[in-house]
Amino acid sequence: MQYEEAFWWVPLKEMEPEMILTHRQSGTLVGFDLREERSSAWSGEKRSLYLLRDDIARPLSVDPMVWPSCFPEVERTEWRGVLDQWSDLAVMFDAAARARIDQQVSRLIATEVMLEMLSAEARAEWLSTRLEETSPSRLGPEWTLLGYDVADQWLLSGLSNCGYVRNERAELQPKWAQRLNGQHLFGDPADAFAFAKVTDHRVPEHAPFFVYGLLERRG
Repeated sequence: MQYEEAFWWVPLKEMEPEMILTHRQSGTLVGFDLREERSSAWSGEKRSLYLLRDDIARPLSVDPMVWPSCFPEVERTEWRGVLDQWSDLAVMFDAAARARIDQQVSRLIATEVMLEMLSAEARAEWLSTRLEETSPSRLGPEWTLLGYDVADQWLLSGLSNCGYVRNERAELQPKWAQRLNGQHLFGDPADAFAFAKVTDHRVPEHAPFFVYGLLERRG
């Protein structure tokens, strides 16, 4: 099946993927998390099933099944926030201290959902039913954009956690692998939105897919 026949695509000039610039475009803040500083490297077999780039052993993602959270799954007795992201940064740090999470070997991330290219109806649904107030309410200049992920409304990544069968991967790699940076994320939100449409057709059981910005604060 030709997933991309109906979608606009312009080839990039040849460049090293790690040199792809990330274009920061403000999104709507979903929440925060602490992710593993150095998660386990993926095997070649796993990469060939789930990734479009074979050379990335530790992909980053909004999806905690791809990039694990430092918080334990057991004994979850307090509300964190929507999509299992922490809505209050101070509360998250208190929980991290109680769980004895070493913040020196973890990475502080924030997730934004990109709503501007959705229909008015879809934006309204996100704002009224899927988001809640965060503290802080917006991100400052100290936050660095890692890239853009494509995931469903529950943060299941259609970029790194919905397996590619051989024909799909062979079809998609030439056009999309070069658009991914060294974290296996898109650098340009326009590319991510286009890939979300492709993923809606490729994985209809989890559609619609959305674009999320993944940001990090160091220090």
